Amino acid sequence: MKPKKIAIVGSPNVGKSSIFNNLSGRYATVSNYPGTTIELFKAQVNIDGHLCEIIDTPGMYSLLSLSEEERIARLILVKDKPDVVIHVGAAKNLDRTLPLTLQLIEAGLPVILVLNIMDEAQKENIDIDVEKLKEILKVPVIPTVSVRGVGIKKLKEAITKVLEIKEKDSFKGIRLVEYPPAIQEELNLLVSSLQGEYSLSKRSLGLLFLESDKEIESFIIEEEDEISLARANSIREKARAKFSQPIEYVVNMMLKAKVGEIIKKSVRLRTKKTKDVSRILGNLILRPILGVPLLIAFLYYGIYKLVGEFGAGVCVDFLENTVFKGYINPFFISVFNKLIPSEFVNSLFVGEYGIITLGIRYAVAIVLPIVGIFFFVFSFAEDTGYLPRMGAMLDRLFKRIGLSGKAVIPMVLGLGCATMATMVTRILPSKRERVIATLLL
Repeated sequence: MKPKKIAIVGSPNVGKSSIFNNLSGRYATVSNYPGTTIELFKAQVNIDGHLCEIIDTPGMYSLLSLSEEERIARLILVKDKPDVVIHVGAAKNLDRTLPLTLQLIEAGLPVILVLNIMDEAQKENIDIDVEKLKEILKVPVIPTVSVRGVGIKKLKEAITKVLEIKEKDSFKGIRLVEYPPAIQEELNLLVSSLQGEYSLSKRSLGLLFLESDKEIESFIIEEEDEISLARANSIREKARAKFSQPIEYVVNMMLKAKVGEIIKKSVRLRTKKTKDVSRILGNLILRPILGVPLLIAFLYYGIYKLVGEFGAGVCVDFLENTVFKGYINPFFISVFNKLIPSEFVNSLFVGEYGIITLGIRYAVAIVLPIVGIFFFVFSFAEDTGYLPRMGAMLDRLFKRIGLSGKAVIPMVLGLGCATMATMVTRILPSKRERVIATLLL
């Protein structure tokens, strides 16, 4: 029996992998998407009698793909034709989550919206009317706290219901966003001119075509005859001539306006008795007068002093010279000399380049304290929200050398472990940026 395909989509750091682990039971296979170096996690599971293949896609912010990761995530939606699309978003950031939700729904995909990290939304005094959101979006909406398994049972029930809907075309009639008449008129003409068979709705494809998405254009070239294609190009040129700004900008503004309407109807902010200290500090960090000294302090005390001097100096000296050379190595050398007379075996385990005397000593006494303390500092910067703010602050400087603020992650990681940092350059949106960052590392 051919398994049903379930694609998990959403922006980075919203808990997609946690949802994947909860649904898959953590038994996953890792493979590259054909023709790319992008890794995908897949798992086959049984959900209420349905054999399913769950795919954890790379992070994406929009159907209009900019980075290689977004392009692969969209290819999975277009070419793999999933039976269910689980869109995971952070509950406290609905303004960033819902634009993609609207695009997925209007693309005619069988969407389930998962509002993850609900506990953080509640801590920030955000009340979300889930039932109202369901009513507006016309798709299942499931609140979850994936790290604790909260809401996973309801998510599985929602998946089962969507899988049992026989007519998946019922999803393709949902229209939530009204675009300006100048776009809408040309979009209607474009939709009527497309004759091919597509996995996304023609309205969604037409909109992406108007936004000059090259990959979508290639899909349409494959499906349409020359007459239909010429007409589609003519309609696009006519539509673009009506606006002083790019059509993609106009579309984003309309999506933003629609999201604002939805949030106004379904979200309530409880009055706070005290000011949000973390938010105030976060805003101050982005100002150069405080941000620059704080960045210097973080790099000097957090990286150089804590990781460099304490981790690579004090900890390494203590573990290597006192613990290993003073106690562990002499103990194992004496044990092997007494119990195993073979010189070959002794040299393999406790010789100058032995597994214990050199291999384990290097791993535990040299690598572990440096990398361990560095990742403690890195996690602290990430969990407190300082890392993304540091990226925003350094964005202008990085752009001068051909990078974006995202490069702050591999560049800071490189201060502790260059190998790991080089692997993390995959998050950068273009091959050019990945090459520049790797050379700098």
